[in-house]
Amino acid sequence: MAILIPTIFLGLLSSCDWTGQDKKSQFQNGMAIVKDFSTGKYGYVNNSQELVIEKKYDWAGTFYDGFAIVRLNQKEGLIDKEGQIAIPIEYENLVHLENEFFEVKDDGKAGVFNASNQEIIPTIAYNIVKLHNGKYFEVRLDEEKKSTCLFNTKGEQVTDAKFSCVNRIVGNYAIMNKEDMYKYPTKLAYKLYDLENTNNKINNLQFYDDIMTLNGSNKNELLFKISLKGHDAVIDYLGNFVIPFDKYESISNYGEGLYSVWVEGMQSGYADRNGNLIIKPIFKKAERFSNGKAKVTLKEKTFYIDKSGNCITDCPTQKWLNFHNISSFKIDSSFYSQLIKKGLLESKQEDYLTSIATFTIAMEENPGDYLAYHNRGLSYLMINELDKAEEDFDRSLQYNSTYSASYYLRGNVHQRRGSFYSAISDFEKAIKLNPHNTDSYMKCAILYGKKGNTEKSCEYIKKACELGDYKACTGYSRLCE
Repeated sequence: MAILIPTIFLGLLSSCDWTGQDKKSQFQNGMAIVKDFSTGKYGYVNNSQELVIEKKYDWAGTFYDGFAIVRLNQKEGLIDKEGQIAIPIEYENLVHLENEFFEVKDDGKAGVFNASNQEIIPTIAYNIVKLHNGKYFEVRLDEEKKSTCLFNTKGEQVTDAKFSCVNRIVGNYAIMNKEDMYKYPTKLAYKLYDLENTNNKINNLQFYDDIMTLNGSNKNELLFKISLKGHDAVIDYLGNFVIPFDKYESISNYGEGLYSVWVEGMQSGYADRNGNLIIKPIFKKAERFSNGKAKVTLKEKTFYIDKSGNCITDCPTQKWLNFHNISSFKIDSSFYSQLIKKGLLESKQEDYLTSIATFTIAMEENPGDYLAYHNRGLSYLMINELDKAEEDFDRSLQYNSTYSASYYLRGNVHQRRGSFYSAISDFEKAIKLNPHNTDSYMKCAILYGKKGNTEKSCEYIKKACELGDYKACTGYSRLCE
């Protein structure tokens, strides 16, 4: 076979020209493009500069992974190193995406084929943006920008087609962006998808103002921070809320199992993976834990603490701490429990003012726990301090939104004020969370009766009777039968 020494290399997909002086830089997969200047046709030579694919193409691309895109009669296709047709030369355009996948265009529409000429995505799209992580195709279906979605390599559409772009893919989770062009400045909304499990409830969560991953660990430990209207929450890989909205003003700097959290009316502290506050929110600044330590700023002092809340570097003096009335950085859960027990005993003895003082001290020790707020709210309710009681029940529910007893007691606050609809709403929430508490049913029955809704009143009395409330049974017989 004749040996060809081309003097000029022209390849539209190559960034370099082959002059014959730097042959090695022009060979890809052992093949280089060669042009016959008399005909303007392209072919390929191997490392020995032997012509192995004849010069018959109007244009020829570089070989990658054993395949090259070629053009003939204004159509493009794919060939292998033997010159065999892999994808027929019948498409307007071919673009190598990644691995064995190629974007093909036909009649102005884009699709995806693999190197074996298998149709992965039919030619239905405006364009194929890219292949993410070798697994998911970002596809823009229409010229309208908000038509972007994801397909997997089986050709299955795995997100809705209503997004502007893909923000990020972590493992099999995608954060999708949607722009609202009618707001100024342009507003972005974010949605989260599990791309492998369509039944994951994470797929049914709403749009949020921001979504970010907090860790890059394995799937079963993956956490996401979601933000909405200035508030942060944390969900796990199944879409369960680990930290609900409103528990903390903000959540950031997750590292080594601890979040930096900002507590309303206070400052920054640290919470564990489940959102339990373990280091007091007294710092102006609380940075991420790394190698077992974190940099914090307390008033004008900056130093380092460990995960137990002990100062380990550049520590303030004890006199400085005493001056600022700071006994420790870590929450003493044992001391907190003792204060709760003491306050409950004082409340049981109807010494409500003393119990209020005790629960207040408990809040200072652990400002992120609901029990101190709930029980102080009950003491305020018993002395008819309704505004203070409601404020404490609100805070209790902020820290534990599933605590039915706080809904029940807040309902009593509304009832005493004559706000019957608000009271009924809280009692019904208490029933939903604890359907076996007959007191909540009887409260609803009484309030519906006062509103003149006998049918609803009897419905709640009957339910309380069915749960074993003897007085409810008597009332049902007398009023409803």
